[in-house]
Amino acid sequence: EASNKARPPIQREAEFAHMGWTTINGRLAYLFHGGAVGVQGVSVELEGELTGYCLPSTVRDAQRAIHASLEVLNVAPAPVVIPTYAFAFLAPLCHFLHRANYPPAFTLYLAGGTGTRKTTLAALVLAHFGAEWNNKRLPANFNDTSNALMQKAFLCKDAPLLVDDFRPSATQKERRNLDEKAQRLATGWGDYAARSRLRADSSMDATKPPRGIGMITGEDAPNITESGTARFYVVQVGRRD
Repeated sequence: EASNKARPPIQREAEFAHMGWTTINGRLAYLFHGGAVGVQGVSVELEGELTGYCLPSTVRDAQRAIHASLEVLNVAPAPVVIPTYAFAFLAPLCHFLHRANYPPAFTLYLAGGTGTRKTTLAALVLAHFGAEWNNKRLPANFNDTSNALMQKAFLCKDAPLLVDDFRPSATQKERRNLDEKAQRLATGWGDYAARSRLRADSSMDATKPPRGIGMITGEDAPNITESGTARFYVVQVGRRD
């Protein structure tokens, strides 16, 4: 008799661990840490530094954000601020540009010496994807391992990933390490490809290519291949900018 009683339905929950556009129950939704634009009741849990990617939850917050966004255009001369600012609005289009076979195959590189506030400018752009981003809290930097940077580039789907602080190193070994990271990022975002890897049992592991767009700040240009350098859109930031 007990076995014939109606059992409660099995509850199923889906928790996402990446950002960007996806289809949920036939509806297109943009995921961010803690929720989604377009659907309700979606669980999105990013990890580590990526928890800063959190969008406004109310219409009032969104209206205030629009006014704050437009003020960014006043912080630097047009040749510096416009291509940087445009990156905030290019990022959510990656999903659709990929489907049209026209992905943005380049990386924004803000180049300038110490004190030019290039990181602050980049953080203002990144703040379109989370109010907590600033020049002291950023999602990635060149102290991260190469694999960690590529993992973050994979999870930041249809969003900009800012990798901060490419700077001259004291030793040749450290410089080569930085150059290798810059080369891998430039190739990854330029070709939207990742290294193929084998599992311990020699089976092929799934690749995790970048799925958004990249921003890099640095004091000088990395020493990488010509094809890698060609994938950088360089914006020079001067002290008076």
